[in-house]
Amino acid sequence: MIVRQFDTVIENQNSFLLSMPKQYLKRLFESDDLHIPNEYCLIELISEVIESRKECTFLVPQHPSDLIRPEIWALLSKPEQDARIKVYTAENAAITKKNEEELKVDAVKYEALNNLERIQFLEDRSHNKFNEVIKGRLHQEPFTDDWKLNMFKTIRWAFMTHEQLVNVSRNPEFVLAKDMVLTALSCRLDCYDTFKKEELGFSITPRTQYRHISKNDASIISDVQKLQDLPQELSVT
Repeated sequence: MIVRQFDTVIENQNSFLLSMPKQYLKRLFESDDLHIPNEYCLIELISEVIESRKECTFLVPQHPSDLIRPEIWALLSKPEQDARIKVYTAENAAITKKNEEELKVDAVKYEALNNLERIQFLEDRSHNKFNEVIKGRLHQEPFTDDWKLNMFKTIRWAFMTHEQLVNVSRNPEFVLAKDMVLTALSCRLDCYDTFKKEELGFSITPRTQYRHISKNDASIISDVQKLQDLPQELSVT
């Protein structure tokens, strides 16, 4: 439902999209049936999502090497890497200690209960664990570099105009997408003749419908369809 009404949701329920867990956003953006005015609106939305998550925190500590790209981690000095790992280890140890203390307290409480109260105690604990699982699934976490790349790969870069691609290249939030932007720009310049589909790094399958593609931009679709040997079925308004 949300896929086929996505353009309406963007206009009227943008806060709902910004609050969605990242794995659901990724699945949504990957859909071929996503109804959007054009691909650039996803650029704007992803930029908003990343910005809105900057003040969010992780529910559990993340290994510092998972928070940045491997090549960036490799550039850090050994003392800097060790210092970050030390903080991570200390945070994990503190959480483990806290959990162990809570289990001990629960054990004491459980021993003091009668049989009927123990049933209720176990039921309450099961309910609390279920709530924690739901909370974890809905929790808004900041975007790591890997997750940013995952989101950028959902964009159909080949269906953006030259001007839009240049604008994205100037956006600091999309530094990690520079290779995709450059590839799309190069593809636009030589009409995809020298590029293999599997080497592009992003999907070149058009969405089911772009609501606002002008006749001047229709050549984008035409060029990509030549590469894919796709039927000329997309409507241009």
